[in-house]
Amino acid sequence: MMPPPSIARPVILTALASVAVCQLVRERTGKTPRIKWPNDVLVEGRKICGILIEQARQGTHAAVVLGMGLNVTRSNDEFLAGGLAEATSLRACGDASAERDEVARAVLILLDESYSRLLQGNFKGLESAWVAHLGLLGEAVEIECHDATHRGHLLGLSFTGLTLLCPDGDHLRLFPETIRHIYRR
Repeated sequence: MMPPPSIARPVILTALASVAVCQLVRERTGKTPRIKWPNDVLVEGRKICGILIEQARQGTHAAVVLGMGLNVTRSNDEFLAGGLAEATSLRACGDASAERDEVARAVLILLDESYSRLLQGNFKGLESAWVAHLGLLGEAVEIECHDATHRGHLLGLSFTGLTLLCPDGDHLRLFPETIRHIYRR
């Protein structure tokens, strides 16, 4: 069964996955992860997880696939040897007992719990956690969209849109799915 269209939006599914990973990282390592727009989770500035959403439609049938790559067992030395100095893993962040199968089960449980809340119409908890982990509200940012780049202070951030105070004093409203990247300035 396909989820209601509101849940199937890429921004919501990406938030679902990234917030679940943030919760898992915090519980297992005690560290505070951050979401890097649109689909990465960072710990102390290093990437621990990447998330991809694929949507396909054929006639009246639609499918959404959520994929994530969560680094679990590699050491920092292994990342360095592989030329990946900006990557990290649960084990490298202090979770000495991290094992792939057990971590996969834990992530699936968190995803299932959050998805169940969404099916009941409870988007606010997920949205609040997503906004907090992004840490961009009130910041001077550069927003790269598909058709233009905008600069200003981020005044509002939600699943329905972002509000940017532009240098000329105008307020710009952007739909999340039109944004490729957000950078702190």
